[in-house]
Amino acid sequence: MPSTFIPNSPETAEGLDIVAACPECGGGNSWRLLQTLRLCGYCGSALWWPRDPGRPGFLVAEDATERPEALLDVLQTLDAMRERSRLIGLLADRERANGKIPIDRSDDPTVPSVDDLKGERRHLFALDADYKVLAPYVLISSTLAFHALGRSRGGGLKEFRNLFFQLEEIAPAYQPPWNFRDRGLWVAKQRLRPFAPADFAFRPIARRDDAVQPERLATRWLRQRLLILPDLEPISFDSSLIAPNPWWVFRPFHYVRARTPMRDGWFLVDGQFGNVAGYPDADEVHRATARDWTPLDTREIRGAAARVIGFRCPECGADVPLVERTELQLCGNCGRLLAPSPSGLTTRPYELVDRASIPWWPKSGGVDVAWLPFFRVELSVTPAETPLLAEWPECWIPAFEALNVGRYDAWAFEWAGALTRIRPERCERRFYLEEPVEKANRVVPAAIGWETLRPLLPRLLVELLPKPAQTRLNPMILKKIFAGRFDVKKMTLVFVPAPVTTEGERRVLGPSSAVGWVPLRDGKWPPVLKRDVRRALERGKELAEPEDEEV
Repeated sequence: MPSTFIPNSPETAEGLDIVAACPECGGGNSWRLLQTLRLCGYCGSALWWPRDPGRPGFLVAEDATERPEALLDVLQTLDAMRERSRLIGLLADRERANGKIPIDRSDDPTVPSVDDLKGERRHLFALDADYKVLAPYVLISSTLAFHALGRSRGGGLKEFRNLFFQLEEIAPAYQPPWNFRDRGLWVAKQRLRPFAPADFAFRPIARRDDAVQPERLATRWLRQRLLILPDLEPISFDSSLIAPNPWWVFRPFHYVRARTPMRDGWFLVDGQFGNVAGYPDADEVHRATARDWTPLDTREIRGAAARVIGFRCPECGADVPLVERTELQLCGNCGRLLAPSPSGLTTRPYELVDRASIPWWPKSGGVDVAWLPFFRVELSVTPAETPLLAEWPECWIPAFEALNVGRYDAWAFEWAGALTRIRPERCERRFYLEEPVEKANRVVPAAIGWETLRPLLPRLLVELLPKPAQTRLNPMILKKIFAGRFDVKKMTLVFVPAPVTTEGERRVLGPSSAVGWVPLRDGKWPPVLKRDVRRALERGKELAEPEDEEV
């Protein structure tokens, strides 16, 4: 029996868009799942879409089979694929009967193509009835963090790493006996839109009250050691689900009665992926077509929509250039750091570190500057089982978007560990005024919120320890460290200058290594470096021992 489409490649939701209308002009704009700021592509308005994890938005998946001819095309495609397979099977039987070994005819031009067969057999199809329903699912977009002690893939030295992975998971939220043949479904590159009043006409099915349980949805990933294998041979590890953002997603399905060469009867068509999901029985058809339908309560629907906000600096009145990668914006006139709010932009404090405080700054000069954001955290650490951490009056945590990017994440923590040890001097100078930002330089956006990292603080600190100290760690020591109390007395956002080479392939220099400047500058990461759970799982399987358990 056909089932809902399951992609073959480990691509995830990097192309998953929500298309929402601009409240100012009505133009449709595409949003990434966790994007909160953008300019309208039609009228240029600044749009802000804040997320509230406690109140999931309601979305509808794009229906690729809205029109009758699209539904017929789905049936014709399935029929043509089956017919082509039948013809290839006949040729293989003939070759066997003649004592020959059958050859692969998947690309044989002498066998009619799927398109040719569709054209030849189109007259054999008729659509008699179509009943559309909207099936509820819960979609979780989050970051999965592994905190692992193990031996590095390169040198084999024991070290502690925090490894971050993008995670999108979707699961049915409908109640039995509904069955949409969606076992193994996961997020692919698709388009969504906010739930609209017109969608009530397509029979949205009631949701289960207990569907939004992020930890349960991510269970199969939380202990999956294969994700770590490309970076570490783990000795021990635990994991955390960071800031999960849920959505209610209603996916379109069609109960179709049609006459076809395959059969005359009912088909279940997945409208989102445009394929036949299965063959519903009489009870299923009755349930989908019954007149006594229990509609969704309109009061349940919480609209998912952006709002227009003013984008001028509240201090100097200048227009602020909108950077979509972060909520924190920088006024190019007075250098104030700004955050969106319902009333417009509000100011946020920050500090700068002077170049003279960076010991590895090139003596010869001739470099550009990348200003990297870090959280400087003043701590109070107890108990006595963590003497090394207790000696730190402060620690530094990366606040730029490199934590789930291979090589860049280790480089970011290399910076953070060095800053924690040298404790550089800070000042309250502002960009553009006291600290010029020349054309060749760049202020890297502070794309990670402190509220996201705060729950991970004890585990983040361990990666800041010097490498010799990390080699002496073991699971018992880690257990004592994590049982300690870590009180944050003060947190400050600080921008730190990093030297950028100007010749050849431009690199950003760190305490002991360097990374490419362009991906960090533009936020466009090579897919091979971007960590997500499915891509990492595929890599881990290649490295795993045969007895390793798979998902």
